[in-house]
Amino acid sequence: MSEQVAIVALLLVASTLALAEPEAIHVWHFDEPTGDAVLDASPDFVDLELRGSAQRVEGRFGSAVQTGDGGYAQGRGIGAMAAGAVEAWVKLLEASAGGQFGLIGFGNEFGNNNDMALLGIFPTPEGGPGGRFGFGVCPGAWEGVSAEAPSLNEWHHLAANWGPPGMELFIDGERVAHEDTPAALPSHATVFLGASSWGRTVKAVIDEVRIYAEPLPAEVVAQHFADATYVAQPPAPEKRVIHYGATEGADLSAADFASDAGFTGGIQEAIDALPRAGGEVYVPPGTYLLRRSIWLRDNVTLRGAGAATVLRRGRELATPITAAAEKGATSVQVADASIFEVGQDVSVYTDRMHGWYSTTVPIVAIEGNTLTLARGLNREVDPAEGAAANNSFPMITAEHARNISVRELTIDGGAGRPNEGVKDFTWAAIHLYDCSDSRVEGCWVRDYICDGISVQAGRGVTVSGNLVENCRGHGMHPGTGLADSIWINNISRDNTNDGLFFCMKVRHSVVSNNVLAGNAGHGIGHIGGGGDKYNVVSNNTCVGNGASGIHVFDGTDNVIMGNLCLNNSQAQPGRWAGIVVIKSTDTVISDNRCLDDQETKTQAAGIAESDESDFNLFTGNQCRGNAGPGLAVIGAGSQQSGNLQ
Repeated sequence: MSEQVAIVALLLVASTLALAEPEAIHVWHFDEPTGDAVLDASPDFVDLELRGSAQRVEGRFGSAVQTGDGGYAQGRGIGAMAAGAVEAWVKLLEASAGGQFGLIGFGNEFGNNNDMALLGIFPTPEGGPGGRFGFGVCPGAWEGVSAEAPSLNEWHHLAANWGPPGMELFIDGERVAHEDTPAALPSHATVFLGASSWGRTVKAVIDEVRIYAEPLPAEVVAQHFADATYVAQPPAPEKRVIHYGATEGADLSAADFASDAGFTGGIQEAIDALPRAGGEVYVPPGTYLLRRSIWLRDNVTLRGAGAATVLRRGRELATPITAAAEKGATSVQVADASIFEVGQDVSVYTDRMHGWYSTTVPIVAIEGNTLTLARGLNREVDPAEGAAANNSFPMITAEHARNISVRELTIDGGAGRPNEGVKDFTWAAIHLYDCSDSRVEGCWVRDYICDGISVQAGRGVTVSGNLVENCRGHGMHPGTGLADSIWINNISRDNTNDGLFFCMKVRHSVVSNNVLAGNAGHGIGHIGGGGDKYNVVSNNTCVGNGASGIHVFDGTDNVIMGNLCLNNSQAQPGRWAGIVVIKSTDTVISDNRCLDDQETKTQAAGIAESDESDFNLFTGNQCRGNAGPGLAVIGAGSQQSGNLQ
């Protein structure tokens, strides 16, 4: 009997110890063999990206990341947390020279100037010179726990807790500081390693970073320092298909088709399983890693759960093409084929060959450094012209389809700020070609590698209620003969080019009630160029864009009415008017309000006609308070009446 009691007691003790160790909600091992991605091994993954001079080096367990000299790692924030813990193994390579940095940090993106919590060096309460080593949070003013910094060039185990009971700091398994002041992790945009949002980096080697949703008990911290077996769990997955929810009123759910073997998280498989007549596929809450395009066909609706359904693409990978290939060739030679896998999409392009001339296609075989493609190249490629292959593709696409719908999905391109690099509108996050009577509604496209929403050719397409931000190309892009389309109630902001870009031969389309803000190019650009005619641009708000609010260029017979153009020409102060009319005729520009209310004005004029423009009608526009004239009209046949300037 006493032996049985002892066994039960041991089981109870083991159970208590097991329950005492919280499960990490984010784990970064740094053991990826190649690439800039640092994969989060937890189910709700937040991948990091190596940036600047950051590199993989030998770590405490396998590989680690070395930061400093401008190198750091960064990923999307994890959200506010009332209680939690951070943990890492760290080897400091130099003493702090002042300022603040996070071996693990939470704040704005690198260079965007605001840290919210730091395990590293954080400021004194008064914000004076110098700083304290430890863990600090800044809900409004800095507070935290600190101790003497650990020795250089040696591995140390660091951990910190926060929550209603206060904060604790552990170094090498021992609690070295505590503070009873309640503390919470504030909301933040970014997780970063070896850096500060103020643009500083620190020389250190960082390994086995973990974040918990509750404080770590002191005995668990001591055990992790003394016994490294905890590091093996959980293993970093090669591919992740995660927490798909239940079907919600649709014909099929992507969750029923998801597998590690798939390239679209089960979404394409669900679409393919619909009857020929079509139907609806629901994509439940979760994060879906795509390695090739989702293709829609007639009468198919793809619906998600809004911000809870996230389609992610992998980190950008590219390799030069090493041998010329002719148009129609089904294989290409590359410098490093190991970055690709059979079944994924690959894009082939050159410095001068983009758009319809580039080729995006699945890989059907890899032998050495030869990629065999599912179809032939659209054009020849030549290494002398910068020919390359990368893993770019549209996330959702369709060609020659009718009555399709994309609704309430989030697409995360993973491209941080500034969003720079190779771009091609045929890789747009949502790219429809020659589609009719279709809709894109309620989607959020962010941080994408080219255009956000591109609709080329076709007719009767409605794009409404979407948010598009920080895309490398244009936010929204109607073009290539698109007719009878409606772009309404969208927000397009902080994109690298125009908020909305008219491409060519767009006819009988309406762009109305949109907000185009903070884009590096025009708010609405190029209407008229390439044969855009009989379009209505009305009641849009174009504010703080790099160039003009609305760019009317080289066309005829369009209507620009009732728009607000405020504080534009941010990239070139004094160059662009709120509305510019260049080489355009027979255009009606009425009832717009174009002004600048900044202390230092950037908008050159309210409305400016130039460069052989003529026979345009300007009526009822209010254009006061700009850096230059309210209304500048040059055409002998142009007419103006009832304008206020």
